[in-house]
Amino acid sequence: MKIVLSGIFLGLLLMVVPLYIDYRFRLHLTQKLATSIGRLAFLVAVMALVVYGGVMIDSVVYDIAMGLLFCVFATWMTLYKARLKPTLLFLPLLGGNVVAVGVVSVYVLLLVMKTDNMLTASLFLSMMILLSGGVIMSNAKALDAFFSGLRNHGQLYYYLLGNGESHRQAISYFVRRSLRIAMVVEMRRLSYVVLFVSPVLFCGMVMAGADVLTAAAMQVLLAVMLMAASLLAVCFTLVVGRKNFFDEYNRLKVRDAKASDQPASDRPVSDSSASPSVPRGIDPENPQQEA
Repeated sequence: MKIVLSGIFLGLLLMVVPLYIDYRFRLHLTQKLATSIGRLAFLVAVMALVVYGGVMIDSVVYDIAMGLLFCVFATWMTLYKARLKPTLLFLPLLGGNVVAVGVVSVYVLLLVMKTDNMLTASLFLSMMILLSGGVIMSNAKALDAFFSGLRNHGQLYYYLLGNGESHRQAISYFVRRSLRIAMVVEMRRLSYVVLFVSPVLFCGMVMAGADVLTAAAMQVLLAVMLMAASLLAVCFTLVVGRKNFFDEYNRLKVRDAKASDQPASDRPVSDSSASPSVPRGIDPENPQQEA
């Protein structure tokens, strides 16, 4: 299936509908609509140019370099969504994204799809772009939960240390809470994809020439790949980068972890362990509770 230039023009004419509704009912959203359309066009153009360049150049070095570049962009977007300073977790998160996205991409292309030459722009680079963009939101929520747990429930960490727990054991509660949130986000994505996204992608693949069984299998594989890559990236980041939240004496140092848009009401945890009790309303066995 090919879309000619006249077809693209006729398709874009459908934008008359939202523009007319905005004008008729005085919604005053024309500027925001134009910004959204411009952002969409820019991102699609960048991805199209990158993949097209990979197809034309046909270089393994180019494909790997562009895949790493998209991992860098995904890392920056994750920290931006989590409102964390890039200096805190950029390198650990970048390493987690590269390892998770690279491992899952190679596994799927080599063992699942059984491609003869996986290091091509149409396969390897496209898979890297797909996975690096798909793990942003769940990783951002997981890292935000980890930092918020240390900041808001830091006394629990000192309480566990004071009762004989090691640093590794005391921090495991916050790690479990972060991983739990990442998995919950991915489980919600499974049901969301089936109900809202899969019909669009499924029908799009069928319209592009794929058979029905292949299109259906790709929808299931896509959800599983995103869950695996997201959890791998979060695990790697927390294992490697959690030391950045502590000083050489294992004391919390999360005061300056948030970006400059941190609300004034957010109070950093105190380094004092004067209150050896678990904060009121917090059940260590139920990480879903919030203070």
